[in-house]
Amino acid sequence: MKFLPEFLEFKTIPRKLCIAKLIRMLVYSACRRNERHNQPPDFVMNLNQALSELEFIRARIVSTDRPMCFRWATTLSIGLLAIIGGVLQAEFAPQPVERPIDYFVYWSSIAVIAVAISGSEILYRYLLQSTDLQRRQTKLALLDLAPAIAVGACVSLYLVASSPRYAPLLPMLWTSFFSLGLFNLRGRLPEAVWGAIFFALAAIVAVRSTSSPYILSGWLMGGAFGGGHLLLAGLLFFNMRGKTHD
Repeated sequence: MKFLPEFLEFKTIPRKLCIAKLIRMLVYSACRRNERHNQPPDFVMNLNQALSELEFIRARIVSTDRPMCFRWATTLSIGLLAIIGGVLQAEFAPQPVERPIDYFVYWSSIAVIAVAISGSEILYRYLLQSTDLQRRQTKLALLDLAPAIAVGACVSLYLVASSPRYAPLLPMLWTSFFSLGLFNLRGRLPEAVWGAIFFALAAIVAVRSTSSPYILSGWLMGGAFGGGHLLLAGLLFFNMRGKTHD
């Protein structure tokens, strides 16, 4: 591997590699090694060795190609915030069916607090603790997640402003759009897939509960977003511990 030191430096790995050029470089290097040892060139063996070394490089790149904006402690705190919000909903939005705007404003406020908690840590790590590669991954990860959340917020606001009868659809919309956002993150954050599945199941429960008088109660939103974030926090924590032991 000494002939490719620049590809193994974590801080200098380019975002996009020219795979064909890299394979030719590896094959050429393997041929040169054979010539130095007076061995006839074996292109099949050289190609297999080149592909093996390319896979090694790809694995090293993937191991560092993770955004720094998702931390287990912050995710855990957001999950606890959602659970507390579900418990306190009866105090701040006691009549969500009759006054859906109160329900919308209450959970929007919870979401703003959650974004402030997460955003403050992201900004701190982005400015003070991240390399150029990590900053790039953070921006790309946020761009993957933000559209689904923004569209969900706009659709929810339109429905609530249009007619109160659409209010029972809000839990289904919020969990569905958040699930889509997490699915968009699966390439950069593998743990997001399990969170996406959890929120998709929560959306199905919300759909089946649309006619229930408890559809806008705090247990559904608190359980969905609280449980989903606790699941993600646990996965991120064990992933971090696994890397530490490695």
